[in-house]
Amino acid sequence: MRSPREVVLAWVDGFNRRDTLAAAAPYHDDAVNTEVTAGRPTVRRQAVLEELLEFFRGLPDNYTRPVIVFEDGEWAVRESSGEVLGGASFARLPANGRSFTLQGCGFVQVIAGKITFQRGSWDKAG
Repeated sequence: MRSPREVVLAWVDGFNRRDTLAAAAPYHDDAVNTEVTAGRPTVRRQAVLEELLEFFRGLPDNYTRPVIVFEDGEWAVRESSGEVLGGASFARLPANGRSFTLQGCGFVQVIAGKITFQRGSWDKAG
């Protein structure tokens, strides 16, 4: 069974390949993902998959890089840096033609090799 750190890095790999199935696969069927900056939780793996599809459709040129990933028991804590290229619309902001960088962090609970709870935040773009 994969460790929380390995699960987080598998998610990053799927995300950076824009592979929605690979990025959603680490989530438990009943996972809860709360991105504080976005304001509402996403509940269940299917909803995470749909959100990723929408995200990649709207922002096809983006990436995230883990700055550091800590692990403690069933928890992983990740600090990330990423860039959205070309200034597509993002987080209710209109497209402006400019690229921007996002800094973020997340707390991820992994039980039996699956993400059951995730709480993250990123700096507001704008």
